[in-house]
Amino acid sequence: MCAIISSCGAQKQTSSGYKGYQDKPSNETQAAAANRGVKLEAEECEALASDITAENLREFGNGVSSKESFATNKALLDARTKMAQRIKTYVAGLIVNADSETQTEGTYTSLSGEVQTAKWNEVVTNAKVLKKNTYVKENGQYNVYVCIEMPKEQLQKVYEDLSSQKQISAKVTEKMFIEGLKMLQIEK
Repeated sequence: MCAIISSCGAQKQTSSGYKGYQDKPSNETQAAAANRGVKLEAEECEALASDITAENLREFGNGVSSKESFATNKALLDARTKMAQRIKTYVAGLIVNADSETQTEGTYTSLSGEVQTAKWNEVVTNAKVLKKNTYVKENGQYNVYVCIEMPKEQLQKVYEDLSSQKQISAKVTEKMFIEGLKMLQIEK
């Protein structure tokens, strides 16, 4: 036996107070807030990753799964992928500028995009987890945020490798390289 219940009348308020619709704003402040939407707060890991005063390069990631370990792995993968992408983009820009100064094409720019991405994914594998926050949603899913950081020494090694191979301009100092990566971080 199957029954279908349908209602075409006006929505009525239930005993819990839920009406199923939102009242019209009653004043200008409510009207302005309704037009703007709700201001979202940055999650703690996201805020840590955005700290430009930090000495190390930081990034955050997010992962959701029915298993906490999977959610954590997804969040770490997300953070490492973002960090690798940032480094790849920044370094590619520096190399293109160096190549235009010398009118040559360096070995890095001749590599395929996949090989370049693999190179930077390998570099960020050793990034350390600075912070991890786990939330459990109403549906039982785990929502994990992580903040990872790459030590300044590791960035210095990347700079030294690129410099020794003459992949970046001699005008780019180690300090400029590291600060440039950190500034790219806040332009998300």
